[in-house]
Amino acid sequence: MIIHLNPSTQIPTNSCLISLEGLWSQNSEYNFTVPASVSVQRGLCVHIPCSFTYNQVERTNPGKLYGYWFQNKDGYQHYFTHSSQRYALGILVATNDKRQKFRTSVENRFQFTGEPEEGNCSFSILNAKSEDAGEYYFRIEDGYLKYSYTTNRFRTHTTLQVLVTALEEPQLGATSVVLSGKEAVYTCLALGPCVKIDAKLSWDTWLTGDKTPQWSQQHSNGSWIYGSNFTFTPSLNDQGKQLSCWVWYPNIWASVKKSIQLEVADPPKTVEISTNATDRGHLGLCSAAAQGDLDSAVVQEGESISLSCNAESRPKPTLSWRKGNKTLKSTRQGKECVLVLSGVRPKDAGEYQCWAETPQGSANKTLRLCVLYPPRTVAFRISQAYRRGQALIQDPPTRVANGTQLTADEGDLLQLLCTAQSNPPSETSWVKGSRTLERHSPSPDTWLKLTNLTVKDAGQYACQAKNSLGSVQGIVQLSIAWSRASSVISGLCGALVAIILCVLCLGLIKFYKQRKVKASSKAGGAEVLNSANGGHQRASDGSVIYSNVSPMVGIVSLDPIGP
Repeated sequence: MIIHLNPSTQIPTNSCLISLEGLWSQNSEYNFTVPASVSVQRGLCVHIPCSFTYNQVERTNPGKLYGYWFQNKDGYQHYFTHSSQRYALGILVATNDKRQKFRTSVENRFQFTGEPEEGNCSFSILNAKSEDAGEYYFRIEDGYLKYSYTTNRFRTHTTLQVLVTALEEPQLGATSVVLSGKEAVYTCLALGPCVKIDAKLSWDTWLTGDKTPQWSQQHSNGSWIYGSNFTFTPSLNDQGKQLSCWVWYPNIWASVKKSIQLEVADPPKTVEISTNATDRGHLGLCSAAAQGDLDSAVVQEGESISLSCNAESRPKPTLSWRKGNKTLKSTRQGKECVLVLSGVRPKDAGEYQCWAETPQGSANKTLRLCVLYPPRTVAFRISQAYRRGQALIQDPPTRVANGTQLTADEGDLLQLLCTAQSNPPSETSWVKGSRTLERHSPSPDTWLKLTNLTVKDAGQYACQAKNSLGSVQGIVQLSIAWSRASSVISGLCGALVAIILCVLCLGLIKFYKQRKVKASSKAGGAEVLNSANGGHQRASDGSVIYSNVSPMVGIVSLDPIGP
């Protein structure tokens, strides 16, 4: 089979293109293009596109080229009026040969719309009847050239098939579902292809709405369509009501109806969320972190919590829980969708959304979940500043691990920050030995500042982080290195102290020597006096032994010795 396609011809999807040689010719220039089959509703019409080619050499008569469409029916022949000796099988239904006569059953119901001289063999069937169904073939003549595009001994039987169907219902919208409170427009469409025919449209319903006047429109292919609109605003009370469109064809005295039963949809508007959380004392923490008007729930680390949500709509909504872009595994319990979180961890904190969805719309609500937990391991950051000449150099903050040994020079400035992840946020305090240095309320950037460091600042610094659920401690060890200037000053101070001590020692020695000299002088004077009195006596010691007197204790009375 050779396929030929005329780009200007519109072919239905159930059609095929066929090429068939003529009855007496095997010339490949005789080609025929027509739909394999067409269908038409009883009482309406259909246009059948068709094209053909023939061998121009075989056409010797300059007269007009005629085209004939025959319905191939057994027992019927058509005798050509210009030559009663010739006939063709079947019933003649359409031709551009005005000399021919038609049977009453087909007269004025078929129209030859093509132009054979241009290779166009299209025709139309009007007011189709059941007996129009069947097989059709095409034939051309110009006096000498006579050719039928039908079965021959060289080709398989291929012809046009026409199907006549019952009158179809009008089209009435694509769906019976309408939204409550939202204006709906239904359009009733009745098809009337080929030629304009009388068709009357009417609406039948208990709904309250506006009906537009009937209108008609012709398409580019020549077919006609008739329509009317019905506009209304449905409410939930309209559920199940019927809307019908009638089409009346007076030319065939027949009518058809299309009805739909309304389904009034009410998309979800609000979503309700509930939880089994019992901690109300820390809801302020969650509310402060949540953005906008969000519900909040608080749970401690390691506990379990269930989140439930529901929504009202028609039809019933599909409920689901999501966190970010991830849909979470949940269960349906009656009207509620329940999400259970067991052994909650800090990473489970965040925003959870419940979605209620129907084909007509959706709604969602967000819950902020806060997880409470004690402080974790302490983390340290340090920032150090030191002088180099007249310039003060500030190092950027760096992280150090718990237990780190820090070294700084005398005179440097050192800032220490300790943090510990927790919820609620931790209060931190710095302790050196048994002395608390600073205590800070929860704050992300509270630093301990040690200025103009000295050796006294060396030692172990402990940071304690504490909230209502627990506490944790971390330490850093600080060593202070003496600077060169401090060493010089210390040496000078030591030398000065040594000089002062030497001076003091020399002064004391001199003092004692002078005192000894004075004591010796007083003792010499006493001896002179005692010699004059006939005896010896030390100035400061009562133990002096006189040569003629025994030592006496207390008061001694010396009487003169007589002759």
